[in-house]
Amino acid sequence: PVSAALVDMKARTSAPELMIQALLATKLLSIFGTGPRMLMRPLWRVMCNKISVSTSNVPGPVFDMTWCGAPVDQMVFFVPPQGTISVFLTVITYAGKVTVGMGADATLLSPQALKQITSEFFEAELMRMMGS
Repeated sequence: PVSAALVDMKARTSAPELMIQALLATKLLSIFGTGPRMLMRPLWRVMCNKISVSTSNVPGPVFDMTWCGAPVDQMVFFVPPQGTISVFLTVITYAGKVTVGMGADATLLSPQALKQITSEFFEAELMRMMGS
């Protein structure tokens, strides 16, 4: 059932008009960090109830770090739920490694389905994209 849901989601999200909408939304969201807070906060409240998927990419340090004297092996971050965002994907790079985090509303994906997506399907898709 999970693989069928992923195929269906890919088919529904690959439409060219969605690509244009995503580009426009990205440009619009970039304005939120530069505009006056008094104007941006009400706009954000309206906008965060219009999206269902969030993706964040954070380039981290390229060098090894320590935290309170302990070596840091990897970093991961998650975005707090906002409005109707029900699925989020985070990507962070650190010291030459990439970490991907994924979360979903429990009413959309069960913990077992999320685990299957991240442990089986993600790796298979990554290998396919790398041509392996």
